[in-house]
Order: sequence, then C-alpha cells, then structure tokens
Amino acid sequence: MSSPQPINPQPIIPPTQNQQESQADQFFNNIATNPLASAGLSVAQNYLNQGDQLLKSQLGGIFSFDAWRYYFNVNTSFVLKKILMIIMPYPFLGTWERKYVIGEDQSKLYNVPQEDIYAPDLYIPLMGFISYVLAIGFYYGSKGTFTPETLSMTTTLCLILISLEVMILKFLEYMLFNYSSDFRIYLSYVSYVFVPVLMCTFVGSLQIPYLTYIALLFFGTSYAFFLYKTFFGSLASIQTEENKKRIYSICVGVFQIILIFFMMK
Repeated sequence: MSSPQPINPQPIIPPTQNQQESQADQFFNNIATNPLASAGLSVAQNYLNQGDQLLKSQLGGIFSFDAWRYYFNVNTSFVLKKILMIIMPYPFLGTWERKYVIGEDQSKLYNVPQEDIYAPDLYIPLMGFISYVLAIGFYYGSKGTFTPETLSMTTTLCLILISLEVMILKFLEYMLFNYSSDFRIYLSYVSYVFVPVLMCTFVGSLQIPYLTYIALLFFGTSYAFFLYKTFFGSLASIQTEENKKRIYSICVGVFQIILIFFMMK
C-alpha cells in the first residue's frame, strides 16, 4: 500500500495593484447602484451641509459687529430708566414685551434699546461689570490687602459665573420650549446683576449694622422680580403653556438672589 502523498499548499498570491483598484471600483459602483446606500449617503450629506451652515451662521453671529452694535445703541434716558427699572421694577405694570415691526420677509425687527425700555442692552452690564471689579479692588485696598491678582481673580470669577449661567439658561430654554434665543439677550439679562450688587456694595460701605442685609433683601428681591417680568415677557411669543413659562421665569429670578448673596461674599 503506497503512502499518501503530501499535499503541497498553494502559495497565496496577493492581488496586484490593478486588481485592488478594480475591486475598489466595483465596491463603489455597487454603492452607487444600490438605492438604499444612495439614500443613506444623501441624508448624511444633507445633515453635514446643514451642520456646516448652522456652524457658520452661529460663528458669524458671534463676530458680527452689527449684531453687537444693536445692544449698545442707548442714550442717557434709556440708561437711567433701565437702572430705575432694575432696582425698583414694581411701578412698571403690564407685560414687558419688546416692541417690534414686521419686516418685508415677515420677520420681527425689534426696536433698538433707546427706543424701547424693555429691550436688552449690554452697555449697562459692561459698565456695571467694570465698576464692580474696581469696587472690589477699592474694598481690598482700603483694608491694605489689595494685590494685582485681586482684579484678575475677580474678573475671571465673574466671567465664569456669567458664562455658566448663560449656557444653563439657554439649555433649559431649548429643552423646555424647543426655542433658542440669541445668547446676547441672555448675556444682557443676567449681567444686569451687577447693578443690585453695586447698590448693596455701596450700602455696605456705610458700615451701618443690619443695613447691608436689608439692602441685600430689597435689591435682591427687586432684581428677582425684574428678571421674572423680563423673561416672562420675552417668552410671550412662544406657543406653550403659560404655567411652564411662569415657573421658568420665577426660577430664574429666585436664582439671582442666591447669586447676589454669593457675589457679595
């Protein structure tokens, strides 16, 4: 009986470059002729294009000079009335809705701040922010403990707090109402906090017992009411439950009292 012959394995010959290119062409041709694959690629391309356009529009809006200029279009009358509204909002009755006209494309064109007391601005927040940082430096200087790092730490802390609050409120607005306002509107509203904080700082500098706590309670409550009316008015055009908008606005206002106490510490 003869012994079995060993099987010699055939050597694996790697495909040549031409064969690889042919296989790749065949693969892409199959995708091109497959209706499901073509539909998937089309949907993915549309999403990518929409995301790219959204990103460009958002970034363009952030660096748009005209968009920022709107919030600094103020005059002396507006500034005085707005500060009065922040520290004493109770006489201003009704719904605080912004004034606007309908453009040719049926879009809302809001009046500039100097023409509408309910419009947000960034002039008062900017001046309040600078004044607050300088007031903190003066406070530590009067105690002989001022250092250059005091101003930088105060500035950084304020920017972090305001940025976090803007992001949180915008996120909640989108989750609750499926709506997203311009971030500059939120930046304006929450940065008005420097007005009551400066008022409390001034009262505290008088060093009259218990007067600082009375000022904190009064200006904190007034600012909370101011933001409640402001946010509720800004959400008036959104089609959703009134109670949901009211609760959201109340929570925003109450949080400001906590923020004022924290900033005064």
